Amino acid sequence: MSFSYIPEELPTSPLFQVRLKTGQTREDLLIQMSDEEIAYLLSTNYGDVTKTSIEVINNLIAQAASFVDKTTGQVSEAQSQFMKNLKDLRDDLYSNIARQVPAGMQFTGIFVDDINEINSAEELYHDGFQISPESPSKVI
Repeated sequence: MSFSYIPEELPTSPLFQVRLKTGQTREDLLIQMSDEEIAYLLSTNYGDVTKTSIEVINNLIAQAASFVDKTTGQVSEAQSQFMKNLKDLRDDLYSNIARQVPAGMQFTGIFVDDINEINSAEELYHDGFQISPESPSKVI
């Protein structure tokens, strides 16, 4: 497993952008993901840095779930705070995605297979929608 982070390459490297968003910029962290793991997640998310960052945080949360709080004398380690911080970071990333979609935006379309079955303007313009059990092959 390899680790790399070069701040000068942030503008052009989605891998380094994910590392920055998830706090994975130092090699000496208690838990982290390798370059190969992050690259794999980037490919499964079609290069989307924010969605990949959320998956990285979910993976780090899964790794941190095995940690327990410890107290030795007057010194204590609160791993539960570490877990809370990861969850807060994940929530912030989800909020970033939500802010990118304008309120009230609607996505519509007509399936190519349905165009031949439209007989009137009333069938084309309606104020409802229906779900078809068939999966359309093309959308325009």
